[in-house]
Amino acid sequence: MDGLGFLSHIEGVLFPEVLVSGWSVLLVLLAPHLLDARLHVTLETPGRSPRLVQEIQGARVQDVLRRTRTHVPPGWRIEPPLAAALRDGMAIRLSPPAPRRPTKVPRPRRAVRSFSRSSSPSPLSPVDLNHADAAALDRLPGIGPSLARAILERRRARGGSFRSLADLEGIKGLGPRRIERLGPLVRFR
Repeated sequence: MDGLGFLSHIEGVLFPEVLVSGWSVLLVLLAPHLLDARLHVTLETPGRSPRLVQEIQGARVQDVLRRTRTHVPPGWRIEPPLAAALRDGMAIRLSPPAPRRPTKVPRPRRAVRSFSRSSSPSPLSPVDLNHADAAALDRLPGIGPSLARAILERRRARGGSFRSLADLEGIKGLGPRRIERLGPLVRFR
């Protein structure tokens, strides 16, 4: 029996599926994990049935995707991560991104001003356009400082009094819709 003769006896008992000789037998004894170098991995993608893929030992998830020519759209999740080492029986799952909820953009709000209760306009106490100052007019919805000044100038030009909402027509910045909205909030004395 030569020096490696006992290995041929061992390879028939321990490794019957592998027929090797010489240096290969020595390699088998030193690194037996190299004999079964194939891993079985399942690739699961939406809309397709799972595929069983064979890969070599030491491969990573990205290698499976590249070899199977699987296109991964931007934003899709890959589980486990691309750099994860494969294990036998592992499942690789591709899933679309979660649907986004529309983001609600906050509308800019007008600064809240604190005024005494009696001077603020409400349906119970409408603002008298013939006697209101700029601050009282400014508190009306849709009327800012510049429109309040324009209303006061028109009042002075008319001799100090308005008789109806129609008298407000022609003021730059006050259109028919805005005048209509002011109707329940103002009065004329």
